[in-house]
Amino acid sequence: MTDTFPRQYARTQRLTLGEPRTITVSPDGKRVLFLRSTNGTDTVQSLWLLHVEQNTEVCIADVRKLLTASEGHTESAEEQARRERAREGAGGIVQYSCDAEVQHVAFAVAGHLFVCDMQHANEIVIKSPASGTIYDARISPDGQHVAYVRDRSLYMCDLQGVERCLASEESPDVTWGIAEFVAAEEMSRQRGFWWAPDSSVLAVERADHCQCRRFAASRCHQRKPHRGYVGFCRVRISHFRAMECAWARHLSDVARSTLPRHQSC
Repeated sequence: MTDTFPRQYARTQRLTLGEPRTITVSPDGKRVLFLRSTNGTDTVQSLWLLHVEQNTEVCIADVRKLLTASEGHTESAEEQARRERAREGAGGIVQYSCDAEVQHVAFAVAGHLFVCDMQHANEIVIKSPASGTIYDARISPDGQHVAYVRDRSLYMCDLQGVERCLASEESPDVTWGIAEFVAAEEMSRQRGFWWAPDSSVLAVERADHCQCRRFAASRCHQRKPHRGYVGFCRVRISHFRAMECAWARHLSDVARSTLPRHQSC
């Protein structure tokens, strides 16, 4: 069978596999982080580091080595839904977050939380973990804590694996730290919480979907707003060290008061 252009285009995911993506440059310009698969047909992304002065690159986090064959690479239903809304077709590490100096990187794969120190990626084993699979992990700017989502709640842990819940509700219609369907699908906002530059505050989205009808449009059964109904969303400012909380009137107020410019969407 002739290997036609449409077949090549589909197999390489629109000619994107094997090329660098999600590029982050350190403030001193000496390090560049990026995601890349091994070739143009490999869908599993790994984390790479480019040393600018030496002009050398090294893979610092390979999912195939981090996870054993018995653990597998299966993502949770929530993470699959997030990737679907982001039009993400690749596997492995598809997103990561860095501290302010780009000395530490955090990411979650198949429910496992990893932190990388620019040399090796180490799994953070949570002590007395809560129920639910970890996804959407984001490290604090000072590199001391990692916030992430479990099920419909927002959690945080330190680098020793001590976990605590920051925001949660028992209602199945309420989510914390997750971009609601309209934001993710129509406004390309894939995140639902943001660290402040000094790492003392988290802005967390709370979405109430009680008026959204459920349509079985995918295997994840995500709530999608019916015409005339929109999920109610608010943003809470959480001072996690003092466990103090306050509601923000508008997301723009959060962006101006607590968040760096590049995190406001």
